[in-house]
Amino acid sequence: MNTNRGMYAEEIVNRTIEYYRVHGIALIEKRMVPIKIIKNVSTGVILGKLLSKSLVDYCGCYHGQHIEFEVKETANDGFSLNQLQTHQFQYLKEATRHSHWCFLIVYFTGYEEFYLIHFTWIQTWTKNNHGKTIPYETIKSSCTKLELVFPGILELISQLKK
Repeated sequence: MNTNRGMYAEEIVNRTIEYYRVHGIALIEKRMVPIKIIKNVSTGVILGKLLSKSLVDYCGCYHGQHIEFEVKETANDGFSLNQLQTHQFQYLKEATRHSHWCFLIVYFTGYEEFYLIHFTWIQTWTKNNHGKTIPYETIKSSCTKLELVFPGILELISQLKK
């Protein structure tokens, strides 16, 4: 069962955005999934219903620029675009048209590496390639590797400055 899929990557990103908030560097928030609680099953366990499709995981701003991004994790030697839901792809496409900085942070568990993949790069790749999986080597050579600095903090801001 994949109940914890992506939890390590999201935990690192959550630590990172909290560090940035506390130090006044950037304001980024994790979006909550819109649910309606139907029943309280037991302490800490609820039964709920999704009210609508969620957008992307994170949004915020850095130096007056709006940021939208999704965090994904994979154990494969490539990133499957099937991990990005159709409505999320469309949302990032629309946000990009409005000059938002849109990207994915993908964690490759087998390599223990994080990559920042600009959404415009994904759009170009999907137009020029057939298939739904971007090979790890392509991402490694074309996208930005994010380093872990300080305990559990991604060096994201220096990449956004570029």
